[in-house]
Amino acid sequence: MPGKKVKIAYFAEIFPSTSETWVHHEISQLLQLGFEVRVFATHPRPTSIAPELEKFTEITTYLPELVKSWFDVLRVFLSAAIIKTVFVGIMTDCPSSRQKLQVFRDIVFTGLFSKYLFTYGPQFTFAHFGGTRANLALIWSMLAGTPFGIKFHASDVFVRVALLRLKVKRAAKLMTISKFNIEFMRRQYPEIDVSRFEVHKCGIPLGDYPFYPKFNLGNPIIIISVGRLVPVKGFAVLLRASRRLLDEGFPHKVMIYGDGPERNRLMQLIETMSLDGTVELMGYVSPANIRAALLGSDIFVLPSVLHPSEKMEGTPVSLMEAMAVGIPVIATNIGGVPELVEHGVHGYLCQPNDPVSLSEAIRNCSETNENERRRMLLAARMKIENDHDVRKLTTYLGHSWIVRESKGLQKVCAE
Repeated sequence: MPGKKVKIAYFAEIFPSTSETWVHHEISQLLQLGFEVRVFATHPRPTSIAPELEKFTEITTYLPELVKSWFDVLRVFLSAAIIKTVFVGIMTDCPSSRQKLQVFRDIVFTGLFSKYLFTYGPQFTFAHFGGTRANLALIWSMLAGTPFGIKFHASDVFVRVALLRLKVKRAAKLMTISKFNIEFMRRQYPEIDVSRFEVHKCGIPLGDYPFYPKFNLGNPIIIISVGRLVPVKGFAVLLRASRRLLDEGFPHKVMIYGDGPERNRLMQLIETMSLDGTVELMGYVSPANIRAALLGSDIFVLPSVLHPSEKMEGTPVSLMEAMAVGIPVIATNIGGVPELVEHGVHGYLCQPNDPVSLSEAIRNCSETNENERRRMLLAARMKIENDHDVRKLTTYLGHSWIVRESKGLQKVCAE
């Protein structure tokens, strides 16, 4: 796309990540489009990396591996822009003491990265999620006078992040993954200008997800679910729905792929509900193995719930992957999910935290006639091709950066 390579810097925490596949897809596309990309990660280099993700370590600067200069940190702390703006934001736009400490820590991180960032010389910096990564992008932007962008996803929308007003005011580009998120911010944060946000969906590389529609289901039904083992994903609800289906004489298997802090609790539930022969926690596997697992399954279920902390689902990439390959999908009517799956058109929606509703959706999905299932699977694939093609989405993103560069708008963040 660009003639002379445009340099983009991404801020990350763990990179490559076991869960943020959309970031990997986006960066891969930027590299294919001719951009130069460097990732600045605050966490150590992962000790276990899927083979197809190892390439990302070559373009990542890991903070723990750097030669650290505390003089650079002091210089950032004493910067006039930081003193006049960020310190004021710490006092007035950080709802909790934890967030105040987080911003101080992020100033330190930026100082430790600063020498390497200046050497790299990015024209733009970008952060997925509005928390720590966006803090780094904001602080670096104020030091270097170059623009930054943020893409808000889910937890960073539903729980107010530190320095929200300042980041919304100074970001050159603000994106979020759903209309639901914009309306949520309009209601919850009336002091920010939500008109500055545009919807920019997450995407997948369609070439990696060929369409092999599952018109006829197996016996027993194989149900697959993919996601981090965290409360908001609602896997405990899936276990209860599975128990209900077994009690009704509905044979099936459940394979849950992913890892996380809920693993022990879910294992205990499996034992307590006598689901040992029905439900299996598969752990984390590589993206390539997830694709293979999807093709060997009959129904994809993502039983997301509303967590008491107000955290909820965004628009899950795992759902996109299942829709792309042609697996019938069931999800819950929560967050941005209905913008991805329209009930009866692309798949099935049920009520969150309701094992009865979920079990009925699984049974209804399994009993759908072949013609209806064919129509639904084709509609789901078209939805992904039209709205979630990572090449289209990243081309638009890259074009917007090039236009901004050509107009000299890199001065926006230095004002």
